Amino acid sequence: MNDQCRNCSVRGDFNECMKTECFHHENWIAEQHRKRYAELKEVAVAVREWIDAVPEETVLPTMPGYDRDWADKILSR
Repeated sequence: MNDQCRNCSVRGDFNECMKTECFHHENWIAEQHRKRYAELKEVAVAVREWIDAVPEETVLPTMPGYDRDWADKILSR
């Protein structure tokens, strides 16, 4: 979190933060989104690695709406 939030009584509570009349929401929210994005990317990479580790002779159900090329493109960013 940013230093601007250091003395805030609702520091770390997203819902309460958004109710205050503070102008630092964007800084705090951007940092939280950055961290969450990094975590979600780790999950997506782990799922892709799991799929790749399944032996070719193993039949997996299809995943409707999953496009490997699209996933690879997004994860390469």
